[in-house]
Amino acid sequence: MSLLDQYTTRLSELEGVDFERAVVARLLRVLDGFQPVPANPHGDGGLDGLSHRQTQGYCCFGMEHATAGTFRQRGKRVVDKFSADLRRLFEIEASGKSKFTHNDNDTLAKIMATGTRLHRVTLISNWFESNTVIGSIQESVARYAANSKCRFVEPTVEVVVRGPSEFADQFGADESTLLSLHRGPFFKSLETRAADVTLPEGPTLERKLKALAAASPPAQLAHITTLGDHLRESCRKALVFEGDLGDALPSMHRALEQAKADLTYSVTLMGQLEPSALLTRAQSAAEAILSNDFRGAYGDAFVRTLATGQVALLVGQCPIGWDWARGSDGH
Repeated sequence: MSLLDQYTTRLSELEGVDFERAVVARLLRVLDGFQPVPANPHGDGGLDGLSHRQTQGYCCFGMEHATAGTFRQRGKRVVDKFSADLRRLFEIEASGKSKFTHNDNDTLAKIMATGTRLHRVTLISNWFESNTVIGSIQESVARYAANSKCRFVEPTVEVVVRGPSEFADQFGADESTLLSLHRGPFFKSLETRAADVTLPEGPTLERKLKALAAASPPAQLAHITTLGDHLRESCRKALVFEGDLGDALPSMHRALEQAKADLTYSVTLMGQLEPSALLTRAQSAAEAILSNDFRGAYGDAFVRTLATGQVALLVGQCPIGWDWARGSDGH
């Protein structure tokens, strides 16, 4: 699947505020002068963003898929949502089936520069699979324009609808954009998915933990148990993360592979140390190496978890060994 296809799929899955944030984030990257419109303190006036010196506006709708209903109902929800946004821009409200009355949009008056009017409005939805949406919205635009004072919208305003595919085709995608969409759901599902991960085959990690427990005083056993749980948990999370990168973000996956190679080389230079000192030094090295490529995107806390997971993998794979416990560890 191409990067653009992955981006389109991910956009279509997002809902509500998450969809709006993703759209705004992309427009900020590709449109000079794009201005997001915050909803505080008294609403956004019907707009989620502006560009081209406030002559182009953007409205988003991230429909909740679970409650969207049938194909026909989905189309109606898209039309209803965007029609409501357009009525706010045209400053009208329905009065009966075919009549409209003026309704001042005081919020928009504080957002738009005096005398500025929208020439184009782009309506962006996470679902756009029915062509009937187009005709319904264009009919609404014609009615609204005919009944509006058009203080903020040109009477001949161009209104277009974009779904995830059309939005991606128009504004493109890159790996950093896809990464930003990947990060949110990744963190939300990390704990759940990691719990189901089976650690790599082989008893090496467990054997080393047992050797460490056997060679330590009784007062340290609880600490060693906690250490083992932490290593296993972080290792599972690191494996989930690596799998996600391999599927969606190939350049980040390559960066991780290089970081793992650098870490392996680094720990081989540490020599023979007792386990506590070796793990501490390996953790510090892993965090320093991984921070270069992953700190900015995922933050310090996850880099620490990822580093611990990589250290745990090295313990299990033998580059990190308990040389002082050779008799019981076997390495």
